[in-house]
Amino acid sequence: MLKSLLGFVSAAAFIALPFTSSLPAGAQSPAPLTRSALMSQMKWRSVGPYIGGRVVTVAGVPGKANLFYAGTVGGGVWKSTNYGISWTNITDGKLKCPSNSIGAIAVAPSNPKVSQLAARTGRAVFSVDYALAPERRFPAAFDDVMRARAWFLSRGFKQYAAVGDSAGGGLVLAMADQAAPDARLASIVVFSPWTDLSNSGPSFTDPATYDPVFKPALLQGLAHSYLDGANPHDPKASPLFGALRAMPAINVQVGADELLRDDSIRFAERAAAHGATVRLDLFEGMYHVFQRDVGSLKTAETALEIAASFIDEHWANRKVI
Repeated sequence: MLKSLLGFVSAAAFIALPFTSSLPAGAQSPAPLTRSALMSQMKWRSVGPYIGGRVVTVAGVPGKANLFYAGTVGGGVWKSTNYGISWTNITDGKLKCPSNSIGAIAVAPSNPKVSQLAARTGRAVFSVDYALAPERRFPAAFDDVMRARAWFLSRGFKQYAAVGDSAGGGLVLAMADQAAPDARLASIVVFSPWTDLSNSGPSFTDPATYDPVFKPALLQGLAHSYLDGANPHDPKASPLFGALRAMPAINVQVGADELLRDDSIRFAERAAAHGATVRLDLFEGMYHVFQRDVGSLKTAETALEIAASFIDEHWANRKVI
């Protein structure tokens, strides 16, 4: 996350709903619609909460047709779980900007938590779309994260926090370990980070571990595909084996019912042993990256509140250059 607050602009938000019709048996397909003909067959529905201020931006969530977030002038962020019919404010008392005005809002295709952290901390978010295997293998994802970090720091931001989950959590930790010590990095928050691609943790190898999301063979296959013969102990792939010098404050969150549980525990222990301020939150009965279910799981709400508070706490206390 970057230091600047979300601004606001004047706009209107709509969703276009095209009509569809079926042809009688034996009828020929009509000629392709022109732009004007297509627009004439569209039905428009205004979405957004009915409040005194203007609704300036609305974003849906990929794969969840019922879920929308709306940014308003003076009213913060609102959420709808029923296709925009009714709305609930999710930022009252949480935004840091005095006006509570939101000019842009977006949900990462794989990570709805992005908008949650933006709303709870009141800070802008820079989301990294890094390379994925098997199209691009190690160290492509790590290199992308390092390039993205260099790009936004070149824009003059004096302070930031880094957040990631699962493989993204491992990349964030690897970035902090491999980059030169940087006082601008105030804190790190990671959800269920994959820190050891050799998969040697006790929770991974214990047959008694119940993981409702992953099975050992699946994770082993993913690691093999990504590494493509590279050493799984390379710190750029497995930050557990990094030097872990001069790390910022770190909040590690993990579910107790995870194959990767001990990836988090072992990393937290090593980072603390090397002088980092570490908060480890182990959530009983929780699964891999349960924070994604914030709309339906109270524990996810609690975890995201912890994450936002951790970022806020260390944002103020970290000396910047």
